[in-house]
Amino acid sequence: MIIEEYNPQWPIFFENESQKIKSVMGEKAIEIYHIGSTSVPSLAAKPIIDLILVTRDLNSTRELLTSKELGYRYKGEYNLPLRDLYGKKDNFEIYLHVHLINNPEIKLNLLFRDYLRNNEKAKKQYESVKISACKKQNASEKVETGITKYNLLKNDMIVSILKETGFDGVCSRFVTQHTESEFFNKIKSNFLKDLNGNNPSLLSEQNVKKLVLYRGVDLVGAAEITNISSNGFSINFAWTNDNGKLLKEFLSRIEDWIKVRTSAVSEAAPGITS
Repeated sequence: MIIEEYNPQWPIFFENESQKIKSVMGEKAIEIYHIGSTSVPSLAAKPIIDLILVTRDLNSTRELLTSKELGYRYKGEYNLPLRDLYGKKDNFEIYLHVHLINNPEIKLNLLFRDYLRNNEKAKKQYESVKISACKKQNASEKVETGITKYNLLKNDMIVSILKETGFDGVCSRFVTQHTESEFFNKIKSNFLKDLNGNNPSLLSEQNVKKLVLYRGVDLVGAAEITNISSNGFSINFAWTNDNGKLLKEFLSRIEDWIKVRTSAVSEAAPGITS
């Protein structure tokens, strides 16, 4: 893993690649943004160009991105539900993050980028954290969720910057961070106590997906989904700290994820809290 000095070719490469994508995708490419460290002038970075592509349909987008014309390879969604990640190598390596329109993760990335662009002190601090994380032993190794240890080591600094931006969007994530795991386990433990262990699906760790919900940088919800068949999921539990509008939004996002990932409507298990 190598951190390089800022390269003025990075934004030029982004512009060229974004034009290629638009020429193939047409109206399906609503917006394309340059994000990540290579989008911040004078910031040292791994030579990987991160792009956000905003679209209305993840499944039809995949066919176009993996076509011969564009040549991207689907990498998965990692810790972000309904974010498809693609990659390819050209003059530089590219990570293409595909989000559905209005996903608050888009605003999060743009606020973070713009804060670094406009705050020299924070930019230097973030650069120092990146270099330090890169030098850690096994920094490039991936944890169980597919996230590298390098990215986890940057998390505290990222959270600090997002607080400064005032970001207050509501974002769902699959559990990857230690703090997320602790929060999730606490919520699940409360559900097990309430049920007196009478829900076998909550006791199983097989085919389980663990989610948390953020408002800004604060954890405000948790949920667990079980893969019950090749095209079906059940929601074991879902909780938010207001159990009202926010819970309904959380459940709606989970159901949207199930529909997109299975291309079928999945009935929620009786264990849903509403």
